[in-house]
Amino acid sequence: MRGESSILEKSLNPGLDSIGVRVPNSDFIRVIARGSGSALALSSANLRGQPSSVCIKDFENLREQCEFVYDGGLLPSGRAGSTVVELTRLGNYKTIRPGR
Repeated sequence: MRGESSILEKSLNPGLDSIGVRVPNSDFIRVIARGSGSALALSSANLRGQPSSVCIKDFENLREQCEFVYDGGLLPSGRAGSTVVELTRLGNYKTIRPGR
């Protein structure tokens, strides 16, 4: 949960008191994240409600809004999203969305 004393930028998930943290199943992306020296704030490469992007062609209409684009080729994970787990209460968890 992000409270009043949070150091997290308020523009991350505006209107919500929680944010998502993702550990990608991609060596390439983990190397980029480590090399940045800090956390990366990213959005999905698709619009809400649209299928997940698995190749760079899938989000050409969003490319102009991106500062950096890395083409890792066709992603093997298919179009299922990541598992989303809510961890807002100590000792409790709730699966919001199962992934693959």
